Parts: sequence; structure tokens; C-alpha cells
Amino acid sequence: MVRKDGNIGAHFIDGALRGVFLGTIWGFAFVDSYEGPTKAISSFRSKLFQSSLKHAMVFGSFLSIYSGACCALDKVTPQTNSAAPEIMNAGLAGCLAGYTAAYVDTRSTRLSGRPALAAGLCTAAMTFVVKRRGLGE
Repeated sequence: MVRKDGNIGAHFIDGALRGVFLGTIWGFAFVDSYEGPTKAISSFRSKLFQSSLKHAMVFGSFLSIYSGACCALDKVTPQTNSAAPEIMNAGLAGCLAGYTAAYVDTRSTRLSGRPALAAGLCTAAMTFVVKRRGLGE
């Protein structure tokens, strides 16, 4: 996960674009609160648009902040042969991005702590597995 070019802005924008794309697809695939065939088609289209927009915001904010934070943390941590700094960086970036994405979704600082911790632990664990298996080279 070491960024070779070190351009934080490029990684931030790349993460945002990928997140918006994935979130839009996710929103179309899993529409929130579908009422069934008894409601009007326009109501379903409205729900489809709202769902895709909400998920695009959440995925976009998560991936952009995660990519930018990982790049920034990779610049300030010393480069060693150990995978520990990269795992720590991924965990911290995951916590920050998870907190932001949860806050966008819930608008509550109290409810955003658990998703932040879960995102941090998951990103650190995935980075550990990738480094352990040598898939990240």
C-alpha cells in the first residue's frame, strides 16, 4: 500500500471517483425501503435516486479519505522492511474514513464510533493479510 508517486490529491480524487461509482452501483442494486408493486413507479424512481445518491456519498467519502490518509501517513512514517507501519497507517486511515462515512450517514457523533472502529480494524486486518501473503507487491 506504499504510494510510489506520493501525490495525496491524486489519491484523494481517485478514491472519491471510485467510491462514487461503486456507491451508485450499490444504491441501484440495494434500494432502501422498496414498497412493492402497489406504489407508483415514480415513487420507486425517487427511492432509487435517493438510495444511489446516499450510497455514492458514503462510499465516495470513505474511499477518498482512506486513500488520501493512507498516502499522507505513508509519507510521514519511516520506510522500513517491517509491515507494521503500513498496517498501522491502514488502521488509522480506516478509522478516520469509517468515522466520516458513518457521520455522513447518521449525522451523529455518538453513533459513528463503532463503525469507525470496525473500519479501522478491518482495513488493518486486510492490510496484514495482503502483506503476509505477499499480494501487495
